[in-house]
Amino acid sequence: MRQQPDDFRAALDELRAARLVQAQAELVALHRERAIQRAQAAERDPKRDAELRSSLAAAFSNCKTPHWERSKIADLPAYSPQPESSPMIRLAFALLLALAPFGADAGQLFVSPEGSDRGECKSQKKPCATIGRACSVANNAADRATGIYVAGGVYRKNTSCDIFYHRFVGVYGDCNDRPDIVLSGDDVAFRAQDSAILVVQCVNIRSVGNGSIAFASRQFAIMDVDNVRIGQLAGGTVMAAQEMSKINCVSGLVLYGSVSYVATAGGMSTVILSCAFKFENTPQVKAIALAAQKSLIVASSSSWVGGFVGEKYVCADSQIDGATTIPGTDPSSVNNCLAR
Repeated sequence: MRQQPDDFRAALDELRAARLVQAQAELVALHRERAIQRAQAAERDPKRDAELRSSLAAAFSNCKTPHWERSKIADLPAYSPQPESSPMIRLAFALLLALAPFGADAGQLFVSPEGSDRGECKSQKKPCATIGRACSVANNAADRATGIYVAGGVYRKNTSCDIFYHRFVGVYGDCNDRPDIVLSGDDVAFRAQDSAILVVQCVNIRSVGNGSIAFASRQFAIMDVDNVRIGQLAGGTVMAAQEMSKINCVSGLVLYGSVSYVATAGGMSTVILSCAFKFENTPQVKAIALAAQKSLIVASSSSWVGGFVGEKYVCADSQIDGATTIPGTDPSSVNNCLAR
């Protein structure tokens, strides 16, 4: 695989660059979209005008874009939160996921239960032992785009992967031999924050404690979740987006253990549920979706197979598209919510 033609590697580099541009455009547009919402709120409450001006100035000053991408972003169409925009994103990631394992050696890290965290994870013969160590190496790498390849096996130590500050990281398991990530409680398996982009594919996540989260995002980050299995997360959540961030469920998700929520969005965040859901073992769920604080959850492109016990959604001052297609019992808490 290491002897790939030059034109193949060039195509991979071009694809990776295109996805980075698209993702950065989403971040910029997300800032703009949320700023408009806040401006509209200020019009209804003039007393907040001074506070709005200062907060907007701070928000846009933090919306940093790598200097080599700025000219390209100006030529991209505006981002729309509607589900019609997701096929392009899913296609880009599908191509990236298919091609990434065969690219150049630069930016590749490896993890195996038989590895050691004393190294830098850069060789299949000398992998790191924990996912947390590999993510730490990625955060400090010269290359902002990194692929982390995780071998099958059980991972119980240093299981939290936290990606931040404009990094683009993909974590890839083997769909035929998934890494089994076991959380301990009050922890997060994968988190993207501070304008980072994180892709997670073909992993199994469960927790032996309470309050664990499988996938979390905050502060303008974007996360894509692809072909994952989720076991018990007692009192926890599968996908949680906060502080103007976004999570896309782009492919299959199997839930075989009980959780509090499948998807939550708060603080003007967005969760796009464009995946096929399958429930095994009739899990207990408080609600499929929870949207609050002017957030958006889109479930109109989802499909649902199997049964569970729980409510459709909980919603306050937010919007849920595809709410009528979400399975479960009728919601018990709805306040100023556009659910359609």
